[in-house]
Amino acid sequence: MPPQPKALLNDRLVAAISHPTRMHAMCVFWDREASPREVAAEIGEPLNNVTYHVKQLLELGWIELVAQRPAGGGRVMEHIYKATHASEFDEDEFESLGKEGKDTLNTAILNKMSSDLAEALLSGTFSERDDNQLTRIPIEVDEAGWEETKEVLDRALEELLEVKARVANRAAASGETTFPTKVEIIHFMSPPPRGGAA
Repeated sequence: MPPQPKALLNDRLVAAISHPTRMHAMCVFWDREASPREVAAEIGEPLNNVTYHVKQLLELGWIELVAQRPAGGGRVMEHIYKATHASEFDEDEFESLGKEGKDTLNTAILNKMSSDLAEALLSGTFSERDDNQLTRIPIEVDEAGWEETKEVLDRALEELLEVKARVANRAAASGETTFPTKVEIIHFMSPPPRGGAA
C-alpha cells in the first residue's frame, strides 16, 4: 500500500477501531492470518456481524485478502485476511483517536492480554519454561520518574521489535524452527491505595 497522508491515516485508524467488534477483530489479525469464521469463534460474536466489520476493515485498508480455501464441505470459499498495519501506533496516531477511541483500543488490548494469559495458564505453556518472565513492580514516581520509566519501556519495545525481525530473518534463511511467545507490557498510573494513604 502506498504511503498515506497523515490525516487520512489517522481518519482510517479512528474508523477502524471506532466499533468494539472491529477493534477485537483487528487484535486477531495483528496476531495471525484468519477468516471471519475464526475471528467470530475467537471473540464470541455472531459470524454475520463479524463478516460485516471485516468487510469494513478491508475497505479501510487495515486488512488484506491473502488466501481462499474451500469450507463447508467445499460448497463455499472461505476468505483469509491479515493486517496491513502493525499493531504499534506512534504518538500522533494514538492522540488522533480521542478519549473514546483510546478507551476502545486500550480495552480491546487488555481483553486480548487477559485471554492470552488465560490460554497460556490453562494449556500449561505459561510455566513450561523456567526462564519465563512475570514481574509486577508498584513504583512511586515523580514526573521525571514517569518519563524515565517510559524511556526504559520504549527502549525495551524497540529492542523486542529488533529481536522479532532477526528471528524472522534467521527462520527465512535457515528454516530454523520457531515457537510462539507473547510479551505484554503495561505501564499505568494507578489510583491511590484504599484508605487514602499516600
